[in-house]
Amino acid sequence: MAFAPLQPASAAGYAELTGEDSKPLRRLRVALDARFIALILSDHGPTRTRLLAQLAGSLPAAEYRFLRVTVPPQATRSHLTTLISGSAGLVQTEDATGTYLHPTAYDLLRRFEADAVCSYTAGRRTLVIFDEAHLLSSAGLHLIHSLSNITAGYDLAVALVLAATTSFGMRLRRPAWRALASRTGAVARVAVER
Repeated sequence: MAFAPLQPASAAGYAELTGEDSKPLRRLRVALDARFIALILSDHGPTRTRLLAQLAGSLPAAEYRFLRVTVPPQATRSHLTTLISGSAGLVQTEDATGTYLHPTAYDLLRRFEADAVCSYTAGRRTLVIFDEAHLLSSAGLHLIHSLSNITAGYDLAVALVLAATTSFGMRLRRPAWRALASRTGAVARVAVER
């Protein structure tokens, strides 16, 4: 399934309709359409939240399945995998016979990957939005990198948006994170609104 690229007129029309400054929003949409990770950097939490809501509202629901994960402090890779799978509705606590299930993080990640590929073949790319991404541990950043490489056919099945404080941008400059940083297509640095 081929997804339509961003039409410049639609982004401009959105800005005219809402009367909002669409430059950061437009950069984020172009990054997602180009199959890159979009990154929102702002030290003001409500500003990040507003931009995430605008971005989700501006993307066509027929083409994207939206999942949102708020990264908790000191979250392990396993915990993040459970949160992502839970937001996709893939975590089951018992089977049809009532037997308690405790899937491993690996099983949950494979379920999520299969679900994202299935969604993609049905015409909807999975967009995972990570709020408070500056709280990601090294293992969490490895998970983000793994998610950014889920493919269906020859296209990426998962799109990612990371919303974090400005210090997160500095973390991505470290040599260990160059691979993830190279997948970042647009960085929207947003100042505090007055």
